[in-house]
Amino acid sequence: MDEYQDTPSGLAEVMIGEHALSSFGSSYGFFGDHWQQIYDKTCGSIDHLPVALIQKRANWRSSQAVVDVLNHMRPELPQAAVSDAEPGSVTVYHTNSWTGPRGTHSKKGQIPDDVLKETLRWITEDRLNRQKSWDADGHPKVLMLTHSSIASELGFINIDRSFSRNEDFVRKNDDVVAFLLDVVEPCCDFFNSKQYGPMFDLLKRSRPRMVQRSDKTGWTDLFKTINTARAKGTVGEVLDILLQQKYFSLPQSVTNRHRNWELALRDLEDGQEITEPRRLASYGKFRSVNYREVIALRDYVEENTPFSTQHGVKGAEYPRVLAVFGGGWTQYNFPDMLANFSQRDSLSAQGRRRFERSRNLFYVACSRAQKDLVLLFTTQLSGSALETLKEWVGGVNIVDVQYSPEGIKSPSA
Repeated sequence: MDEYQDTPSGLAEVMIGEHALSSFGSSYGFFGDHWQQIYDKTCGSIDHLPVALIQKRANWRSSQAVVDVLNHMRPELPQAAVSDAEPGSVTVYHTNSWTGPRGTHSKKGQIPDDVLKETLRWITEDRLNRQKSWDADGHPKVLMLTHSSIASELGFINIDRSFSRNEDFVRKNDDVVAFLLDVVEPCCDFFNSKQYGPMFDLLKRSRPRMVQRSDKTGWTDLFKTINTARAKGTVGEVLDILLQQKYFSLPQSVTNRHRNWELALRDLEDGQEITEPRRLASYGKFRSVNYREVIALRDYVEENTPFSTQHGVKGAEYPRVLAVFGGGWTQYNFPDMLANFSQRDSLSAQGRRRFERSRNLFYVACSRAQKDLVLLFTTQLSGSALETLKEWVGGVNIVDVQYSPEGIKSPSA
């Protein structure tokens, strides 16, 4: 069983417990690491079960600098970089010097989104100044805590605000989102590049119409209209064009959603918005979003950007990683985790659970880097948290980002 630590809680017990198949001579192997347990209600450590522990101490992925940080975090399981590992680097940037307003609620204490965007741009420039090969392997992988943070960075924040569940748009669980990303956008690409065969292959289940000469002109006019709406209009304007055209049929789930939304609107007074059911409420909000956000979302979903969530890259590896630690999810508090690191063994049971939840995700993010690792903290770090980081990476590798009305100044280490 691979990644056993994030399998459902109790599964290992069922497999090798008193009444399991193991009593009939079967053997099981559990591959994983309980320090990389990052989901709720999952297995975690299984050292309480009758299994033989085989520890893996060689780190074949990371540079010496990254391995050193991991060993500071986890001294009870020292890892060794392979003999030909690159020296690599680890650098910490923090935003304690930001004196302007900070976020509230789920983004409590975090620098504003526009300041974060400028800080990320500046860090990229700073890394290039310090290390000319910083982007030698392409854009560094940027790891953020939430899809909302990435949406703000990439320009589809209003799509994020339209849906109460990010799975609806990131994993395309919503039928309308899936139709736009998997059918409409590829068809526009095919049409614009004059690849009509692949376009009609994609639409064949939608019974595309091409029965007379005038239909060719009609298809051309249709996609010109769609392209104009994609560039300047809203999601609702693009959908209305698609719903009203006669050249191919839309999925029934999409037409049903639109019809039910229109029926629900008739029962409301002027100025009221649909709040229930959830899918109709989301559909109404989604329709008002600028369609350019759909194009930005598609780039993200199809991994054409350097951004990912920290949860989404477990098991992956990248030459250079820039991991952003801030607000957005109340279950995680990275500054507190760092501040409490030296006294982790004296925490209460509840405090220990909170500590380990943040520590595990932090460890996963850091261990994705093959060569160079950059950590950016967008909420304030206490003196204790900074002391922990100094132990791990050395004071010379910690940069206090300096803000001024004119922009970000040269760093002071």
